[in-house]
Amino acid sequence: MEGKGGTLLLTASEQVQAGQPLTLTAVLRDSKGKPLTNAPVKFLIKVDFFTSGLMEIGEILTNDQGVAILEHSPKQTSEVQIMARYEAIEASTTVSLAETDEPFYQTEAGIRLPALGKEIFISPESALEPEEGSAPLSAYLSCRQTAM
Repeated sequence: MEGKGGTLLLTASEQVQAGQPLTLTAVLRDSKGKPLTNAPVKFLIKVDFFTSGLMEIGEILTNDQGVAILEHSPKQTSEVQIMARYEAIEASTTVSLAETDEPFYQTEAGIRLPALGKEIFISPESALEPEEGSAPLSAYLSCRQTAM
């Protein structure tokens, strides 16, 4: 796409499996066709989740050849619009995201406890090995030391 400051070209694979890396390549040139170096190119994806709009997925500076490359792993399926933007210059492409057999997210429930350390026994040593004929200690405390 051409603008006042030059041209921006965005390329990506036409189809990728959802959750897999998608490589986005933006090439930025000035009005004379020379590469723009160290220029911040923003990459955006059109989302439709509660509301519709563009969500920034990254910003990359162009290299010596005016190229900015971003790798993104989109989680949704269907056709999505990807956009690159430098100042007032924009370029876009559409990518088809195919379904995958693997789940995107791993659910986790419960309380995460700290890692257990060395066991500490708080009681008289005689409670570990009661003498024959005597009643064992009714209770003792055993805990594990944790790193803080």
